[in-house]
Amino acid sequence: MTLQATLVGTDAADNPSRLQVLVTFIGNYGVNGVGDLLNLAPYAAGLNPTGMLNPNNLPLPALPGGGLEIAPMVQAENLGGYYIQPNPLVAPAASEGVAGSIIMLTGVHLRVFAPGGAELATNAGYAADGLTAAGIGALLEVILPKDQ
Repeated sequence: MTLQATLVGTDAADNPSRLQVLVTFIGNYGVNGVGDLLNLAPYAAGLNPTGMLNPNNLPLPALPGGGLEIAPMVQAENLGGYYIQPNPLVAPAASEGVAGSIIMLTGVHLRVFAPGGAELATNAGYAADGLTAAGIGALLEVILPKDQ
């Protein structure tokens, strides 16, 4: 189960900072009802191999350790009739101080639905569903907490 996030735009001058992330689909789907993990921590060989890629070395604002306040929003998707839905799953710890925050590494998943509305089956291969074709992907906007 793997999504690949690639940073394609930032607006660090804005407060809160905003990231544009292109998501592509590789491997197998995660868990029906939960989705596939959207890993927004930066890629690091051996440490975070499924992390977010930044091929153009765009300036990346500091990512919040405590989580996001707002789930990522779908800006555009070209998924051949499929669609995605961000699915924050992990409630914030009381000590985080940000009500309703979403844990960055463990709580943001994308649920994937086939044309007609049925969610993909647990561990179903993305290639079998046509989501790995060239040009297939989704553009998300991630809003980082204000004044972090």
